[in-house]
Amino acid sequence: MPAQPAWFHRLDALDILLKDLQFISVGTPATVTVAQTGEKIDTVIDYIHPVTDPDNLEGMARLVLDNPTGKLKTGAPLDVVFTSKAQSRLAVPEEAVLYSGMGAYTIEDAGGGAYRPVMVKTGITSDGLTEITSGLSEGQFVVTSGQFMLDAESNLRGGMANMNMKDMDTEQSHGK
Repeated sequence: MPAQPAWFHRLDALDILLKDLQFISVGTPATVTVAQTGEKIDTVIDYIHPVTDPDNLEGMARLVLDNPTGKLKTGAPLDVVFTSKAQSRLAVPEEAVLYSGMGAYTIEDAGGGAYRPVMVKTGITSDGLTEITSGLSEGQFVVTSGQFMLDAESNLRGGMANMNMKDMDTEQSHGK
């Protein structure tokens, strides 16, 4: 019996965040994992739809998967990981980034036991790291553990500007 492709083209099957669309194109390799069985299938992007969803900030792409037994069903839950060319980026551990109504920020180790918030703009989060597109420079140290305690303490004392605490784990921001 010849292979019959299963097309996954419904919006709920392969949504891609608009900020991530820039990193993929037709032919980009992808690994699809069937959520229920753990089976992995290698494929490539077949088509990227030209229309995006501005309400959900998502685009849509299509993959063609060989489905000789017909066990893959349209709408079945899948995990898709794309392989794109890596670029060097300034990144911090994703747990070092805190989010508030004002945006994203990290807690910088200012030295001498002092800490201060630094507003940042984030990019891609992958493999436990979050890209920092602005707000930090390579070599700055940020708190990577317990920063939520610093944040809560500073809010109780009346503001982030009064931070002066010691003994928190810090890690230097780095490109990856």
